[in-house]
Amino acid sequence: LSNATLRNPLVVISNYVFDSTRQDAFQAADENLFEIQVSLTTPQTEIDPSDPDILARVELFPHENPINGNYYEDPKWNRILLEYKQRLTDTAFLFPTSALQCIQNLHGLSRGRMLLLSGDRGYSHDAALKLGRGVPTFALHGSFSMMVDYQIIGEYCRHLGGQVLHPARQAESLNISAFMFGDPPGDFVETRQTYAESIEKFGPDDFFTLKEGIAEVYDTLTFDQILAFLRLSCWDYKRFRECLPALKKYLPEMTELQKQQLREAIVKVWDSYLPIGEQSDLAFDLGTLLLEIEFHDEALEFLQRSVDLHGIAPGTAYNIAVCYYSLGQLDRALDYVNQAL
Repeated sequence: LSNATLRNPLVVISNYVFDSTRQDAFQAADENLFEIQVSLTTPQTEIDPSDPDILARVELFPHENPINGNYYEDPKWNRILLEYKQRLTDTAFLFPTSALQCIQNLHGLSRGRMLLLSGDRGYSHDAALKLGRGVPTFALHGSFSMMVDYQIIGEYCRHLGGQVLHPARQAESLNISAFMFGDPPGDFVETRQTYAESIEKFGPDDFFTLKEGIAEVYDTLTFDQILAFLRLSCWDYKRFRECLPALKKYLPEMTELQKQQLREAIVKVWDSYLPIGEQSDLAFDLGTLLLEIEFHDEALEFLQRSVDLHGIAPGTAYNIAVCYYSLGQLDRALDYVNQAL
């Protein structure tokens, strides 16, 4: 892609990207501005820098240095810094330099016609900064990430001539903001309406908050309530796995209609799933569940997917043998019984 070859407006989705890119840190205090430089230390005297577990032992120590108003080469960035200095007192904040560089490059690539939709751990209101969310720190979860200041990103996009949509209320876990560039007829009315429906009314952050409460009471939900929750999750496979023990308790008394509904739910869960090398074997779980409600042909399909993704295992071979036995294909059933043994 280049601005010479790109003909249509650009749509960019940044999902958990900006929180793992380079940022600067600052402290506004008594009408002054300080850069925060961070030293990393570990209690160990001898360390292996290539050991990923070292992240869990690293401690951050900030050092503040006073700066003037022309910290960056880009005057737009300096203008945002000055606005934060004037508006905030005794407040630390992160400045997402790599995210702004990324947006600048995309803006040039798209020739100023772009929608950027970005979701991350972050905030888009001063209130979050005053609660201390801008203090430089990082979270560990297999890698590491930092908070993202979408308010700064939004101000920069406005300086580039863009329009900004932030959540009206502070996100608990996931901030999703939209940044629109260009001058279409109607002032992006459809985009604004979709944002209101998909994010403001009830968005992913709301669902995550709701999920945390429902996870405590899965075993009290009825079969229909579990299906309704999975439907609300857009058939998220992790939610399905969490609900699986509660679902299984309904198997002995399940009606034919409920079995059909469960089969349809299983197909939708798989359709929304993208294998990326997880150790957990979703295909086996789904195939085994289909076997228990006696959809043997469909169970075979999922069990074969399990073999393709994770290899043959004794339990998989045995379940495949049961499917073939139930379908009257005794030679194939015997073959898989032998593999299981």
